[in-house]
Amino acid sequence: MRDAVGSTYFHKIVVTGASGFIGRRLAVRLKGDHPEAEHKFLVKIDDDPFCQSGSEFLRAHLIQPIPVELVSGRGLQGLHTPDVLFHLAANTHTWEMDQSCNDAGTETLMRAVEPMGPNNHVIFTSTVAVADNRPRLEEPLTADAPVTGSPLSRYGRSKWRAEEFLKALAKKAGFRLTILRLCTV
Repeated sequence: MRDAVGSTYFHKIVVTGASGFIGRRLAVRLKGDHPEAEHKFLVKIDDDPFCQSGSEFLRAHLIQPIPVELVSGRGLQGLHTPDVLFHLAANTHTWEMDQSCNDAGTETLMRAVEPMGPNNHVIFTSTVAVADNRPRLEEPLTADAPVTGSPLSRYGRSKWRAEEFLKALAKKAGFRLTILRLCTV
């Protein structure tokens, strides 16, 4: 959506992972840039000190975090279709066995915000790990390496599945999709 001078503005904004390193800063910026918008800043239901500090940071900036659990859908009830969805939430702990937040959580989230269409935009933070399928780990991953086959790590595979799901859904529903493959933040 654009205003009279061509600036983009949004009526409804949703940010997942709002207590994270990027999410908490994005939340403050969006609240300041779009004060009239309906904001939903979703944070993980967790007693993890990092999540708690992120939620405290949001509250200190007069932002009320909404606790959710993406895989089960707990806390997502009543979430309306946003103009823009910044999907930053992820389990980035590559050593953990359960990475379902990344793929199953993405599917649950997208069911909660349906219907999406041409006036909606999903911005999804993925990872360069989706491109890491080197047959020999001692060889460095390069920017021009071809992406063929499945990623090596559980984390990379879960984010790759989320990317594939979102691409198929965007094609079917017609919403705009931006995938950002970040390095470790």
